[in-house]
Amino acid sequence: MEYPGAKGDGFMTGSSTLEPYRVTETTLALQYDFSIEHETVAYDQNGVFRSPKSAKDLLNDRCLQAGVLLEGRIASAKVRHGIQHKVPLLVDPYTDILAFPTHSPTSPHNTWLFLKHIVDLMKTDDPKQVKVLFRNYETLTINCSPRTAIKQYERAAKLFYMDVYQQRK
Repeated sequence: MEYPGAKGDGFMTGSSTLEPYRVTETTLALQYDFSIEHETVAYDQNGVFRSPKSAKDLLNDRCLQAGVLLEGRIASAKVRHGIQHKVPLLVDPYTDILAFPTHSPTSPHNTWLFLKHIVDLMKTDDPKQVKVLFRNYETLTINCSPRTAIKQYERAAKLFYMDVYQQRK
């Protein structure tokens, strides 16, 4: 399905590496950067940024701002929700930041997607890829089957509902 205003296949142009990147409410996705000088590419509502830190370190930094360790969040989700692999990460419940991996978090092919920005996960001509449509109409094609992406999205939405939304009632 095509969406009016969607900006083709790709992402915002321009990038900035002047300031150290931090995961915020505007982060859309984190991917491994296969270049020599950077570790992570961060897709954000404000542009594309590169960081010398790994996605895990960027996520852990934000978890620490919320007063917990990334490992603690993952352990909690495993126990509370029975998820053993590719566990969604409730980064910061106060600002609704929840990310989920498309592959094992240790895989260079993994992309961390941020739940609240996703509008649709669309099939492509390649059965091993999915096109992610974000709320700002940007798209990002990633190496992940649509089935896996949808399963991970559903896990993340369930975790968000149970651990954040229900707690606010």
